[in-house]
Amino acid sequence: MIGVRANSNLRSRVTVAVVAALAVAAVVIVLVVRENRQQAEHEAAVSDWDTQFASWESDRLAGIGAGVALPDGAVSLSDAVGGTALRPAWPDAADPDSSADSLDEVNTACTALTAYAESVDVAPEPPAPPTDLELTDQDRAPFERGSAALADLRSAVSEPISAIRQFCGTYPALILAHGTTDGAEANQAVADALAVQCPVPTLEATCTATAGAARALGGQSPNMATDQSLWASAVVDSGEVDANAADTGAVETAVAAVVTSHLAGLEQQVDEAVAVFGAELGQ
Repeated sequence: MIGVRANSNLRSRVTVAVVAALAVAAVVIVLVVRENRQQAEHEAAVSDWDTQFASWESDRLAGIGAGVALPDGAVSLSDAVGGTALRPAWPDAADPDSSADSLDEVNTACTALTAYAESVDVAPEPPAPPTDLELTDQDRAPFERGSAALADLRSAVSEPISAIRQFCGTYPALILAHGTTDGAEANQAVADALAVQCPVPTLEATCTATAGAARALGGQSPNMATDQSLWASAVVDSGEVDANAADTGAVETAVAAVVTSHLAGLEQQVDEAVAVFGAELGQ
């Protein structure tokens, strides 16, 4: 009887142990399944985000990463501008380079540059990582890189684009002024345009001298020889150009060279910023 009771107790203990073990195993299985499901959901969310970022990166490289988009047949601003419009309209004087400035080409290049700047400004930020996920530094690296690249591009093009907008806001008006057949009207238009702003910041004194000479030539009794001499002397004395003040044509050429060099430098800054942006995204 005692042996039967002992065996019964043993079986009970074994049963309890087995049930407990099964319960523990069930809990472990549930936890493992849950962890695996959570891991799978995490990986799926990260993969979906990676896909979104890859699409964003591809779109940016094909868009703002491709640089300024000029229409077919169009030329860059520095190639379109000869710089000869930054001078008074001399009566009966031959234009030293009448074919240097094409209003259509200048306007087309200005439009392309300002449109590019606007596209950089409104470019969407990279898709942010899911906020409900714990991400590693490696997971977040593409987002951080994309955000930094876009911020760097905006910062790098800000200054040259601002200077280009200043130029494009005034220089086309000077080209139009020189296309006016009436000398007094042409010079008044030159003076009015330069009263708004100088197209090239490093030529402020030249702009002031040009506006003054244009107003004098547009007056009642202009003296072209005197006005030319005063203009050339004022420009050379400013130190903004290096030329012989006695040679008005040489002074005009020197001014034009500063204008085109200024534009080439601005375009180079934009191109370099675009190249850096592409390199940063392509890492």
